[in-house]
Amino acid sequence: MGKWTCRCGQTMNDHQAFNLNIYSVYSDELLEDIFNNTDEHDRISYEDISEASFYMWKCPNCGSFMVFGEEDNKDCFTFYERQTSAKAEPLFDPDQELNIVVVEFQEGGNGYTYICDDPTIHVGHGVIVPTGKENTEKTALVVQKYHALPKDITFPVEKLKRVIRRYSIFDPETSKIVCKNILEHGRILNACSKKVKIESKQIYHAIKTPLGYFWLELNRVPIPMKITQIQVQDKKYQVDGAFYIKPAKVNYRKLLELELCADFDIDASRWIDVLSDENVWGNTWELNDLQFGITAGESTEFEDEVVARKFSRIPLYYDWHPEFEDYYGFSIAWKKYESDSDLSINFYTT
Repeated sequence: MGKWTCRCGQTMNDHQAFNLNIYSVYSDELLEDIFNNTDEHDRISYEDISEASFYMWKCPNCGSFMVFGEEDNKDCFTFYERQTSAKAEPLFDPDQELNIVVVEFQEGGNGYTYICDDPTIHVGHGVIVPTGKENTEKTALVVQKYHALPKDITFPVEKLKRVIRRYSIFDPETSKIVCKNILEHGRILNACSKKVKIESKQIYHAIKTPLGYFWLELNRVPIPMKITQIQVQDKKYQVDGAFYIKPAKVNYRKLLELELCADFDIDASRWIDVLSDENVWGNTWELNDLQFGITAGESTEFEDEVVARKFSRIPLYYDWHPEFEDYYGFSIAWKKYESDSDLSINFYTT
């Protein structure tokens, strides 16, 4: 009758000849008839087997099938390539530690555990996470971070959801445009130079630091500022730079918010600790091997003049009392990072 060749190259002789790789295949109706005619020992006769609807040959090499006799034509055949299902890879490498974070949706509320693939997300960062069956995106605060092997996690690790991204209101494109405009049209104090010269009556529009550029914005609009260098002679506490920044002029009747802005996302830095003292509040961070701190001063009479946005640690003013404006302003200091317990930044900003 001829020969047929599988796609892998294996040749099959006449399909009607005896072949260990040939199977009889039956239609549903014929198969039912065959089993209806079994004897008392559930055996069927050869004649019944020979009435198979068509024959199927399995290639001994690749496991594909060639089916003959379909459509009532013994010379007609169809090739069925073997579908190999890919071996399911484990969801987690048992020897690879997972970066785990615990988040709270309300301060002091229940903690919820997520896998976090972004190693730059730390305690104190706001994050966007999926919640519920519909995976609704919600904002939460990271309150704990640790690493663990899949086998050491006490609940089904395959059921853990992943942090989507870090939450931030920082707009890099807007910041880039604003900073570019300030650099082109404003006066910049270069605080990166070894000998910084500040004219006492000079108005500046930005300060250049090893961290990036900083400027003041009143109601989201850049404003001129006065800068004073903080100089303290102390052998124990040393910093590379420390400055006090105040707005040159504020229309306090129209003040909605006054903030110290930068051309980088301050809150993306690794938070270290709160900086606080009498009438002073702020925070300290670590970024690119530099420790830096930002604080804002409050009056002795009023409260909550200095606040921070949700999931942010950058101090800003929501209230301004002109009779206490000598208290108001931002202190910023930086130095090469040594340790979280180093109090030098605290000393210069509080």
